[in-house]
Amino acid sequence: LAPQTIKHYIQLISATWNTAKREWGITLPAQSPLVLVSMPVVNNQREYVLTYKQYSELLDACSNYIKDFVVMLYETGARYSELADLKHDEVDLLAKTIKFVDTKNGDNRIIPINDRANSILKRYKFGSKVFNIEYGKFYDHFCRARKKVNIEYFHAHDLRACYITNALLSGMSLAEVSALSGHKSWSMLKRYTRIKPEDLQEKVNKI
Repeated sequence: LAPQTIKHYIQLISATWNTAKREWGITLPAQSPLVLVSMPVVNNQREYVLTYKQYSELLDACSNYIKDFVVMLYETGARYSELADLKHDEVDLLAKTIKFVDTKNGDNRIIPINDRANSILKRYKFGSKVFNIEYGKFYDHFCRARKKVNIEYFHAHDLRACYITNALLSGMSLAEVSALSGHKSWSMLKRYTRIKPEDLQEKVNKI
């Protein structure tokens, strides 16, 4: 069995053990014998990042509205919910910044955006939110698009990893990238880093 499956069964049996003792009145030893079992280490870090060719093909497979949203995810490193909840008063087109409110880690985050992202935002001026998009509709469209270009293993959330990897390869420091992504520690940021040996080939020649 996979480590994730083993871990799930251990947790399920332990919970059942405690319920049997406390709620069903069944006489059992004080501790479940499973407390002596070491939990397997689960590596759920994904390894996928798009090449520029794959990214271009993915965009070609998306309709205009979904395409713009995918570009924004790729160019800002935002989580889906952060971008989908973005309101017009949280966008400053002149300063080229956007503000994500009450993010996953509980903080607000203001990030600068590049010209491409800024030009997209200029086209969306109506509605309560910048992007009036339903997750189900986006998910279905994204799944069809990735299937067309044979990258069905790629998740929309992996676009965040693409942004972080590209930012690090551009020469930004860990502190700078974490300020953009909202991660509070290197251990968390590292989970989204997809730098490959071939990405560093040109740089090692300059050492």
